[in-house]
Amino acid sequence: MTRTAWSTRSTEYSKPVRSASTSRTVHCLQLLGVAVARHVIQVNPLVEPDLDSLVAMLAPAIQATLVPIPDPEVA
Repeated sequence: MTRTAWSTRSTEYSKPVRSASTSRTVHCLQLLGVAVARHVIQVNPLVEPDLDSLVAMLAPAIQATLVPIPDPEVA
């Protein structure tokens, strides 16, 4: 593989791609991970807070995946 092909391929994979189904998958996996960590594994930082505090702590991460990624080629 030549240097040009490698650099083209690496930039190709680094482009953010987010379809509706990918976003749904990301949200589901985030929430599933929190549920498993809180109820099954019982990770202290997730077990100790009440539900409202937990939502306040996790909301920014979920909201960050809801915001569409701007396409630099369009701008």
